Amino acid sequence: MKTGRNLKLLICGKSSSLGDLSQIFLYLGSTIHFFGDKSSLYITEKLKANITEYGPFIGRRLLESACTVLLGRIDPFRLLIIKKYQSQPNFDIGTRGKLSIQWAGDIIPAKPPADLWSQNIDSKDVSRALLSAYTHELYWQYAFIAMLDDLSAETSQWLNELSQIPPEGITAYFRREADRLFSALSKGIHTEFVVPSTISYDAATVIDLLESTLCLITKMSIIANYIPVSMVNLSKKEIVRSLNGIESEVLI
Repeated sequence: MKTGRNLKLLICGKSSSLGDLSQIFLYLGSTIHFFGDKSSLYITEKLKANITEYGPFIGRRLLESACTVLLGRIDPFRLLIIKKYQSQPNFDIGTRGKLSIQWAGDIIPAKPPADLWSQNIDSKDVSRALLSAYTHELYWQYAFIAMLDDLSAETSQWLNELSQIPPEGITAYFRREADRLFSALSKGIHTEFVVPSTISYDAATVIDLLESTLCLITKMSIIANYIPVSMVNLSKKEIVRSLNGIESEVLI
């Protein structure tokens, strides 16, 4: 399978000379590579065993790892401070660190102010979350337009789906999908069911969740490579080759 390798490149870029940040991307990239291949095997039904038990875990690891890397590419300080904190000799793995990446806060923002650009907004209310209203204004919308223009001649199902979204709605679309998938995948992991989880999480449902997760993080990473301040961006040729490689294996 080549899905994991292509996904890793698309999300992590080529990051061999960024010091500690390269180490972070190397670790998360290996996770993306491994679980990307596993998800592809389940989606194509080349692997069927224990899909309802392992599928949601695989999908959530992929989703969280990909979003963390993309956040680090536009805000490296956030990941570097966590690495420094977790490298301390007194770091306790049994305690949830307040500095750790939080899904609600770092990836999905709190409700934004009514007026993003009011002079009365306090700096603490300016969200730097990956999918916030501010990152939409500064990064995502601009990169989305640039991507659509640059890849307009390419043949791709997922690019075609993206082209149906108005630029002003791209981040909201990502935010809704990311939150939906995070919630659905989490329910497949946690023991909140008092009836067999396979009643709600049969193989077809899990396959759909995995394919939706791969689709989302691929779309996000394609656009992220067009954010001018994003680190280690790929060339157009590398983006298209990686995208085609992923679609050829999972869209059956």
